[in-house]
Amino acid sequence: MKRSGLVWQNNGCILWKTTMRNKITISILLNLTLLALNQGLVLAQSNTNSSPVGRIMTINGEVLLQRQGQSKPQRPSEYTDLNPGDLLEVKPGATATIFCYANRQQPRVPEGVSGVNNLCPPNSQPLVTPTGPIGPSRSPDSSIPDIISPRRTALRNINPILRWYPVLGATRYTVRVLGTGGVDWTQDVSDTQIAYSGNPPLQLGGIYSITVQANNSESTAREVFSLLNSEDVNQVETDIEQISNQNLSEEAKILILVDDVYLKNNLIAEAIAQLETLVTQGSKTAAIYQTLGELYAQVGLIDLAKERYLQALELTKTANDIEGQAVAQASLGIVYEAMGNLPEAIRWLNQAKTGYESLGDEQQVRNLEEQLQKLQTQLQE
Repeated sequence: MKRSGLVWQNNGCILWKTTMRNKITISILLNLTLLALNQGLVLAQSNTNSSPVGRIMTINGEVLLQRQGQSKPQRPSEYTDLNPGDLLEVKPGATATIFCYANRQQPRVPEGVSGVNNLCPPNSQPLVTPTGPIGPSRSPDSSIPDIISPRRTALRNINPILRWYPVLGATRYTVRVLGTGGVDWTQDVSDTQIAYSGNPPLQLGGIYSITVQANNSESTAREVFSLLNSEDVNQVETDIEQISNQNLSEEAKILILVDDVYLKNNLIAEAIAQLETLVTQGSKTAAIYQTLGELYAQVGLIDLAKERYLQALELTKTANDIEGQAVAQASLGIVYEAMGNLPEAIRWLNQAKTGYESLGDEQQVRNLEEQLQKLQTQLQE
């Protein structure tokens, strides 16, 4: 669907046709793209009915997790989310510690059965869960240099790295940043990334658009990003310092920062960068890859989401984490549905349903059955 020279993609990405460049003002463009950004954030904040109150940090020996709404206990992995109403059973000789978001404490779970409600206080506000639009797959021969980062995100850094997909046959790209404070910065580069170094500098609290155009294409990719205001930056830095000073592994610190700091402030790009650092270091923790998949889906980078979900699935299989497998399989079902591959989406959702059936999770089974019925109907049309 086209509106005033803007091409709205299913994934929320906005393309600018160069032939219409003079017909819409920059301020209107920024407002439209900011609206798209805000809609995605509202979606992310609305899915808080079962917002986690903590995560399992360490497990030694036999520990069981009984979810509220599941009839059968499971063997959880480290960094498994804990929801209100869950029960933890620590067998004799075993140990487990958890992290509670509300007070940022790390209680040791006593032997026997303990209610999560008795271990972690409720959150003052629900955690933000990435559940925004995911959009279609990107074609390898696309003429659009889709922007990877910053993309529908807030930032703290006034000199961000701007990154985009390469376009087949392109030798140069024109990058432009426009926005608050009269910023209008253009650079021609041969690489697929560049650090912003314009004058005037980006301002805290500002809103900006970035466009990238390949020299062999008439279409331009456009995204929007914002910078936190100085008060929010100071609070984020205080929160980061408090969590970083805790006696936690590097993986645990980053996962908690993502849950408790980055997503609350829409710092999606920073969350992705921190998690990708762990991937580069060879992390074998499924939660890292699952979270990355969710974040990539949130900003419409569906191919990257699929890659990380597949890695999460393999790691949950290695750990014999049935719930983790079901979550990854359901996520892959959503990805393939967005790609338009309904048979593959059905296959993954059926696998997820089998996993939830083995856990006795009737609500999740019903949800998946409804989704499967919808896809089967679409497939027959």
